[in-house]
Amino acid sequence: PPSKRPAWMGERKAFGRMKAKNQAFYNSSTWRALALKHKRANPLCVNHDQCRGIAEVTDHIQPIEQGGKRYDWDNLQSLCKRCNASKTGKQAWKE
Repeated sequence: PPSKRPAWMGERKAFGRMKAKNQAFYNSSTWRALALKHKRANPLCVNHDQCRGIAEVTDHIQPIEQGGKRYDWDNLQSLCKRCNASKTGKQAWKE
């Protein structure tokens, strides 16, 4: 189906906000295994009281670009897709 986005917005690209230097990291087997382990240990979104979401994303609390440790368990949080999108959007506006 044709896109409903206005022409002035341009084409939307998957992972368009992701920093190119981090793509290899997020696609690595080490990260994927840690993220899966974290989601299994923390199956509910950290905002579950408000959103009632189930964890679908393992997110860095302090972004890697801002000095967050990549594999530090204490720097990880489980988020549902909606909460992750909200956090990502808020971070994009700050940049």
